[in-house]
Amino acid sequence: SPGRARVSVSDPDTRLQLSTCESLHWSLAPGARLLGKTTVLAQCSAPVVWSVYLQATVSVFSLYVSAARPLAQGQRPGEADLMLKEADLASLPAGVLTDIALAQQSSLRVPVSAGMPVTQAMLRREPLIQPGQTVRLVAKGQGFAISTEAHALTAGAEGELVRARTAGGQVVSGGAQADGAVCLHY
Repeated sequence: SPGRARVSVSDPDTRLQLSTCESLHWSLAPGARLLGKTTVLAQCSAPVVWSVYLQATVSVFSLYVSAARPLAQGQRPGEADLMLKEADLASLPAGVLTDIALAQQSSLRVPVSAGMPVTQAMLRREPLIQPGQTVRLVAKGQGFAISTEAHALTAGAEGELVRARTAGGQVVSGGAQADGAVCLHY
């Protein structure tokens, strides 16, 4: 779920004596963070033109995946091992999961304590493709798609880069697809 957003913006310094604005536009300051403490730009275009940078806090409250009990390295979490909690995403580690199914399709790279948020970096997705496996190699481009067989040289989960050798001996790299194919985009 997308969650609930809340933005709080500090008042401008009273010494600025900004005139009342009829046409106010808000934007993030260049390079500003999207969540947590950040800086926004308030720009007035009428009746008097002015702009001011203000401190803001952006909170997004959403459900995230947490360990329901201690989980071991290498374990593939089941339904009873995980739970959803709600918190401000800015207060959680980067890459925190919001979809339990993704965690259940993976094994853990590290042990996870009970109550700890589960992040993408903690997961090792199961490879769809193994070295030596015959794979369908699909080359796609603007208005064309060519398919042939190849032998995988490296393992890969969905979306990961896989190297494969064609019947002609050429080594190519492409993304592992959910159906076990390796896709090259031109």
